[in-house]
Amino acid sequence: MKQEIKYEQGVLPFDTDTEFAVLSSLMMYNEKLSVYDDLLSTELFYYEKEKAIFRCIDGVVNEGGITDVNSLYAYAQGHDVGYPLEKIDFVNIVSCASKRTLEQDIMRLRDMGRRRRLWRILQEYSQKVLDMTLNLDDVISDLMVTVSDSLDESGNNGIVSNDETLKGVHRVMLENKKDDGRGNCLMTG
Repeated sequence: MKQEIKYEQGVLPFDTDTEFAVLSSLMMYNEKLSVYDDLLSTELFYYEKEKAIFRCIDGVVNEGGITDVNSLYAYAQGHDVGYPLEKIDFVNIVSCASKRTLEQDIMRLRDMGRRRRLWRILQEYSQKVLDMTLNLDDVISDLMVTVSDSLDESGNNGIVSNDETLKGVHRVMLENKKDDGRGNCLMTG
């Protein structure tokens, strides 16, 4: 079943189901936090409550604890996580765990985060385009650099699609063909 991405006030994409799935899987499978640590950040979550739950999971795991409802609630009570959490907030998350789809859910969450970041950049530059005191060419140039930098910062951290991998393999094959088959290979005699 295809999930719909929701838009708050028609502006920014988010999907609470995806956020719950990621949080739930991290609660159930603590070892996955270190596996996907370079892909996850608090800013990927849309609402403050989900951000706070992520902070709790991250905090308990980094302290060497196990993330059950009681340890997460205790962590929330003892630390400033940015939102007042109750035990029921953690109980509601637990039911969504799926180790099988965690990577897919994280990538979907990151995509929505990138879209929100790009939206904010475009909002800022739409105002600059209308400012007649600014040089339009400078605004466009600055926008291109800002968008490029933003996309680089939120890049895929080494994770590539099958299409990108196949294009890379095809490129190597073409290079080898040009070099009479002796390019990127080991001659064994």
